[in-house]
Amino acid sequence: MKNRVLLTLMCVVAGMCLVFASCSTVSAQAESGVESVAVVEVAQSPAVSVSGHFTNTSKYGNIDTDIPVQAMFDAGFELGDVCTITVKDVSYDAPFVNSYGDVEPGNYLFHPHHDWIEFAICNGNYSKTHGFVEGDVVTVTMKEKAGYLTQFEIRNIVKSENRDDYASDSIFANVRPVQLGSIGFHKLYRSCNPILADARGPYAASLLADMGIKTIVNLADRQENLAPMAAVAPNAGWYAQVIADGNAIGLDMGIAFFDPVFVSQLKEALAFMSEHEGPYLFHCNEGRDRAGYLAALLEALMGASIDEIYADYMASFDNYFGIKEGTAKYDAYKQIQIDQLATVNGGVPVTNETAAAAVEKYFIETVGLTSEQVAQLKANLL
Repeated sequence: MKNRVLLTLMCVVAGMCLVFASCSTVSAQAESGVESVAVVEVAQSPAVSVSGHFTNTSKYGNIDTDIPVQAMFDAGFELGDVCTITVKDVSYDAPFVNSYGDVEPGNYLFHPHHDWIEFAICNGNYSKTHGFVEGDVVTVTMKEKAGYLTQFEIRNIVKSENRDDYASDSIFANVRPVQLGSIGFHKLYRSCNPILADARGPYAASLLADMGIKTIVNLADRQENLAPMAAVAPNAGWYAQVIADGNAIGLDMGIAFFDPVFVSQLKEALAFMSEHEGPYLFHCNEGRDRAGYLAALLEALMGASIDEIYADYMASFDNYFGIKEGTAKYDAYKQIQIDQLATVNGGVPVTNETAAAAVEKYFIETVGLTSEQVAQLKANLL
């Protein structure tokens, strides 16, 4: 509470100081006949600032702070505002939003994380980008009230944790087979995390129990955590058995898809699949971002059409958030997949004719698989 009050007082004092300073400057300039639109705007809308320290850094590179969320709201900040963020000699603008998906991949954001403010880059590593560390002072200054509100309302999505809000168990758990292009029947499945201790995990585990899964690629968890998690997860005896058989890999992947670390982990995932037989299951926590990216690569490699790849990616957004084709939200999130595949293809959008060759080239020249590994992966998926 003391921190919260202190931060609020800082905001009020900062605003008062800016008003007095701006008025004095305007008066002096008026006497000299010099006009300054910027100063007049500041005098009308004094900038409000809140400062704090970086605290905990996540495995994704997001950094929490000791700035209480309520202190931001008390100071007048609202979701959709654009603010200037200053850390040491680095300064940039970012929107105040609800979650990572509220901005396009690669863009800065800050948002409520439990009771505190967290700073991040969507699908990027915030701490690594500038070398920020715990203890650094960060200052948030209002720049444009509601400056991002329109985009925020388009991109902001919220899911329910209540099974009764969904039409089926498979929709709730985001479980489905992947049978596009030349991928064979009963060869490849995707889902949310069947061993995660959340509302959806038990449903995914139950739905997949009779699918004869022989190989698991867990994109979210560490290898050493797989067995302990599966041992206590409801309906996950089959998952525990796959682990015991040595046919599951835990990669603990981040969300910066083109970071060298992520690319090296992608190589591990693909090499593991080439060395093990299906049926395969791959998943992250929601089965949406990391799993969505891996799905697109495998589907493209196996000759799926671009429309099929995008539709499968967007099925997760429909399952979780009810986002339907023909809406602004649908188009905004579909663009993520379009941009990802274009990046794989050297910045050029892929087509039905180029997608398979582009992904195979990416696997060999960038990811580091051998042509033999790629050929075996394709043969395993047929």
